[in-house]
Amino acid sequence: KLKMSQSDIIKIKPFYYIHVLDGNSNITRLEVGPQNFYKQDHENVVSGKEPQKMVMLNPFTYVEIRNPVMRDKKNNLVNDKYGQIKLRNSDSEIRTSLEYPEPFPLYPGESVAEMDKILTIPRDCAARLECLRNFHDEEAKKDRIAGDEWLIFGPCLYIPKIEVKLEKVMKPEVIKSNQALKIRARRDCKDSKGEERKAGDYWLIRDRGFYLPAIDEDVIEKLNAHIITESFAIHLRANEGFTDIYGNERKYDEEWLISSDISTSHIIDVHEDFVQEVPVTILSSDEYCYINDPVNEKGVNQLGKKILRCGPCSFFVRPGESIDGGIRRVYILTEHEALLLKAIENFVEEDGTERLAGDRWMVNGPARYTPVVTVEIIEKRNSIAMDKNEGIYVRDIRTGSIRSVKGETYMLKAHEELWEMQLDNMVQTLLGIPETQKTNKLVSYHCPFNAAVQVYDYKNKTSRVV
Repeated sequence: KLKMSQSDIIKIKPFYYIHVLDGNSNITRLEVGPQNFYKQDHENVVSGKEPQKMVMLNPFTYVEIRNPVMRDKKNNLVNDKYGQIKLRNSDSEIRTSLEYPEPFPLYPGESVAEMDKILTIPRDCAARLECLRNFHDEEAKKDRIAGDEWLIFGPCLYIPKIEVKLEKVMKPEVIKSNQALKIRARRDCKDSKGEERKAGDYWLIRDRGFYLPAIDEDVIEKLNAHIITESFAIHLRANEGFTDIYGNERKYDEEWLISSDISTSHIIDVHEDFVQEVPVTILSSDEYCYINDPVNEKGVNQLGKKILRCGPCSFFVRPGESIDGGIRRVYILTEHEALLLKAIENFVEEDGTERLAGDRWMVNGPARYTPVVTVEIIEKRNSIAMDKNEGIYVRDIRTGSIRSVKGETYMLKAHEELWEMQLDNMVQTLLGIPETQKTNKLVSYHCPFNAAVQVYDYKNKTSRVV
């Protein structure tokens, strides 16, 4: 017998192994400990200088094995016709501590790709999975096709599979009061309430509590409500036809207001666009304004119409409306003041007086007057106070006649206006009238003592001596 050297004896401890290549058959086999292995001359250890430690899995861990060995239906190893164990080349296999509680060796050709803990999916969470290749899902008892996606809900352990890719663990979205989730459909599906959705559709989830999106849903953003008070409202515009949360049908590009009378908070729907906040308009008892293109009961602007708003009141200017000329003050007239008015169109006053378009009349003080939309204020007039030696020229716009009024306090009538006498510069100089003085005042000439003045009347073509 040949005496074997010490290097030909390999001591393999428990839970260790080596790979031995037979030079005669070119077959590599596995040797596991504990044993003393006597290496023959035609054999060579290819797993390394020292025996390799078996793969030991801690509780709730897994390992991915590349190029795993082939097994039959009875879990026995499959050999080729030469006796070499067959491998599933370029493939992988997941082995868990649940299936392999004891350490196990790697067969020739196998290698460890990754080792990690088994994922725990918490309560109210879900794992989003994607199928990489066709296989039969034993847990769901259905066939999976490459590209399929599905969810696994917790609490549970997720054991990885080679055929499945873990995309992410989804945590639930917490919807608080006055909040909503904006959801988009990834493909045709049914939402959580059983309503049909098309790919690309958007909708809101308003129910308070946890919400976990389905596999065909994406969470776009979390929306907070606009808090509405009596001081302002929100202006909205529809980006397509729909029925809002209050049950009102909205048409494309329609605009409307949400005030505190409707709701104290509002979450912008997916079919709504926020335009702006509209502050409240407040009128005191001495203020009024005109509203152009007012909105009727059906929410439609009455184009070309104008209405009067009198204080005290508060209101919101609706979309399409505008305040003509801003907020105005009510006219408060003293006993020496009056307003000259003109009717823009036919109407009947509150006291039953009928006014025709173009009519002129006066409102004399003392009084408070708020002009209606059919009235134009031409001017505000004051009484003209005159001494016994003072006067004015008054022209009647209906007949064109001119007369003089002197020595009294006079208020022009609706059909009257001041008339200016045209004097050349020489006459004004002779009469001592400054050039800047208006000549609607009665022209007077102071006749000295023991003097006479001849006055010629151009109308009657007569003269007289004063």
